[in-house]
Amino acid sequence: MATWRVNNSTALGGEVCSPWQAAHAYTLGARCVCTVAFATTTRRAYVYECTTAGTSHATTQPVWPTSGTIADGAGALVWTTRNPNDGNWNNASCYLFYVLNHTIIAAGDFVYIDDGHSEQVTLTTYTIKGSATKANPIKIICVDKATDTLSTGPIISSTGTMAFSNFGYSYGITYKCVTQFNMEIGWTLEHAGGDVLYMNKITIAAVALMGGHIKIINGNINLIDPDNYLYSLNGTLEWRGGTLTAPGGVVNLISFAVDYGGMFIFEDVDLSAIGNGSSKVLFKASTATNIRSIIQCTRCKISADMVPCSAWNAANLSRVLLHSCSDQNRVYDFYEESYEGIVQDDIAIYVTAGSETPDAVHFSAKMVSSANVLDFYDPFESIPITVWTNSTGAKTFTIEGVWDSAANIENDEIWAVFDAPSSNASGLGQVVSTRCALFGTPADVPASTATWTGTGGFANENKFKIQATITPGKVGPITARVYLAKANTTVYIDAKITES
Repeated sequence: MATWRVNNSTALGGEVCSPWQAAHAYTLGARCVCTVAFATTTRRAYVYECTTAGTSHATTQPVWPTSGTIADGAGALVWTTRNPNDGNWNNASCYLFYVLNHTIIAAGDFVYIDDGHSEQVTLTTYTIKGSATKANPIKIICVDKATDTLSTGPIISSTGTMAFSNFGYSYGITYKCVTQFNMEIGWTLEHAGGDVLYMNKITIAAVALMGGHIKIINGNINLIDPDNYLYSLNGTLEWRGGTLTAPGGVVNLISFAVDYGGMFIFEDVDLSAIGNGSSKVLFKASTATNIRSIIQCTRCKISADMVPCSAWNAANLSRVLLHSCSDQNRVYDFYEESYEGIVQDDIAIYVTAGSETPDAVHFSAKMVSSANVLDFYDPFESIPITVWTNSTGAKTFTIEGVWDSAANIENDEIWAVFDAPSSNASGLGQVVSTRCALFGTPADVPASTATWTGTGGFANENKFKIQATITPGKVGPITARVYLAKANTTVYIDAKITES
C-alpha cells in the first residue's frame, strides 16, 4: 500500500505547487501539476519539478511524461517527473482531487494532507473517490508534515457538487461545496471538533445521502443558509459527537424524497442551532410519501422551541425518537413521534410509587394518539419498558395506567405486548399479548387502585392496569410495549413493570 502526499502550503523555487501556467517564469525547484483540462488523467498522479529554470510555453503545456524529463517553451525550461508517493513532502501533489482521481492509486492506500493545505477546484462535480473494496478503504489523513503526526486544518473546496463515492475514511479535513454533497456507499469522516462538511451556498442546498452509509465522528456540519438541509434517498447518516453550525438557523433540517426512506442517527450532537430558524423543524414529515424512516437522537442538545416534526403526510411511515435530549440537564427526557401519535415523559402526572430516575424524579409516559391509529393494524406504540426477572415460574407482570374518562378503556383499545425469556435450551424468547383476540368480544382493562400524583385536574380519573401472566422459563429481561388504538386519546402509562 502506498502513501500519497498532498500539500500546497510550502514554497519551493519561490512559489507553491499549482497547475501549470502559460508564459510563466519558473525558477529552479518549483513544482507544478498538469491542468484539470489535460487530456490524460493518468498524469494527475505526478508532480513535475523545474530542474532547469526558464519560461513556459505561451499557450500549450507539455505532453507530460510518466517518468524522466520534458522540455517546455523554447527548450530552456526542463521539468523532471516526481511521484507524490515517494515519501518526500517536496514532491507532494497540490490537489487531493488529482491524487484520488487517477488510475494508479490503489485500494487501501493512504493519503497524507498537510494541515496547512487549502485547495479549490472549479468543477461541476468534485469526486472524493474511495476504494471499490470495503475491506481496503482509501484513508485520507491530516498530518503535520514536519513529523507526520495527526493534525487538523486542511480545507478541500469545490465550486460545484462534491461527491463521496465508494469506501473511504477521512480525518481532520473540512470539505466545502456550494451546490450539494452527494454521499454515496460508505465513508467515515472524523475530526477533533472542527467542520467536516461545510455547505457554502446562500440558497436551498442539501447534504444528500444517495443510498450510502456515512459516519461522522466528532465533526461539525456547517449549513450557511437557513434553507440548507440533510436529505436522504435510502441512505444512513450516523453522527456521533459534534455540532450543527448554522449562522442563520435552520428551517427544516431533515427531509426525504418521495418513495424513499433512510436513517439519521445522532448521538451527543449539539442541534440547538435548529431553534434559530424561522420554522425550527427537525424533520419535515409532510413533503414525502416515505417507506419506514428513522430519525433518532440520543443525548443531543436541542433548543426549547425546536419542533420535532412538521405536519404528517398520510402515507409517511417515519418515526422521530428523541432520547435524553434537552436544552436542560434532564437525562430522563424522551419524545417519540409518528403518524400515529406522540409519547413523551411527563413529570407532573405519575404513579406515586412508580417509575423514577436515579435522582428521584418521578415520571410517566404520556401517550397522545392521533386520528390516524387503526385498531390492531396500526396502533400507536409506547417506548419500551423493561424489567429484569429472576423467576422461572409463572408470574404476573403489571403496567399501571390512567386516563381522564368516565368510560372504561377496553383491551381492543389499549394493550401490551411482552417479550420474555422462554427456552432454557436456546436464546429463543416468547411474545405474550394482552390484546383482545381477533373476532373476540372486547373487555374492560382491569381497574387499578394505584395512587397517581397530578390527576387532580381530571374530571374522571380512571385508573387501569395491563396485566399478563408469563412463565419466563429462565432469568432475564422482560420488555413490554403498550399499544394505543383509540384515536385522539390521551393516557398516562407508568414506565415500570411490577412482578407478583
